Amino acid sequence: WRNGTTQDYYPVKAIDPYRDSAYGSITLREILKHKIALIVKDNAAEAIGFETLEGLSIVEGINSGVNAWIMARAAAGEGFPVEGNIVPAGEILGSYFGIEEFHQSGWQERTATGDVRIEDFIGATSLVTDELPDLFIDTTRLESFYLWDSTRCDNPELPCYPFRDLSTGEIITGAMPEVGYLVKGFGTEPLYLYKSKYGSSPPVNLFIDKREGAVVAIRYANNYFRTSHFNFNVMAMDEVSARQVFETMMEWLSYQPFINAGKVNANYFGSDVQKYRNIRNHLHELKKQGLLPSMSEL
Repeated sequence: WRNGTTQDYYPVKAIDPYRDSAYGSITLREILKHKIALIVKDNAAEAIGFETLEGLSIVEGINSGVNAWIMARAAAGEGFPVEGNIVPAGEILGSYFGIEEFHQSGWQERTATGDVRIEDFIGATSLVTDELPDLFIDTTRLESFYLWDSTRCDNPELPCYPFRDLSTGEIITGAMPEVGYLVKGFGTEPLYLYKSKYGSSPPVNLFIDKREGAVVAIRYANNYFRTSHFNFNVMAMDEVSARQVFETMMEWLSYQPFINAGKVNANYFGSDVQKYRNIRNHLHELKKQGLLPSMSEL
């Protein structure tokens, strides 16, 4: 991002516990070493998990002036094979990231039950073209950066997700799965709209809801912090545009209203401060009772 900027990476959930390592948890001390926290979740099977030890550290970090950016497919975890699966975002994502609910695709369940492939996200249309470019999936990056499991395709009872047709070598869809879309809350700014491979007319036989033009990325700014949520990771997008998005968003997140404003007057800012304190206190109470796991334990 900027010359001289330092970064730290904390893999809190190992993809393969036999090969990959993961942190037991991330402490508030680690979070407070940074100005911006990026929370990236590209495993569609798991929820983002804010009622965890890591979630508590991030919440306390945001309360202390750290800004945050989530990039997460299927932020609430796996969907269900029903049309328009709706998952409430919950109090933490609602209060800190301005999200009311997620509409997920149920991609994993449907591909596991047959040859139906419903992934259709091929890019995102910018709503702030003076800052952010339109984004388009780069199929080469999509194929190489993600794990497309074709090792079990000999057994019809096991899930099989090849990127290319095993006979012809042709790309099957060239789209990203488990992106879905979101319903934004009051005060958030929509940044990107869903671009579907099928446009506004998805095939009836796929039983998928219309996603074209739905909101897939937002940002949220108030008197205390700045946050953003993308329903996708920019890693699979064309490199030039992805880099521009990353640099623009990091620049926007580098402004810290809580710190720049000096000491916060809780009476002036009203009930919001108490709301954030209540969320933090609730998480601490769960931790005290031994009910707050680490992401690595889920």
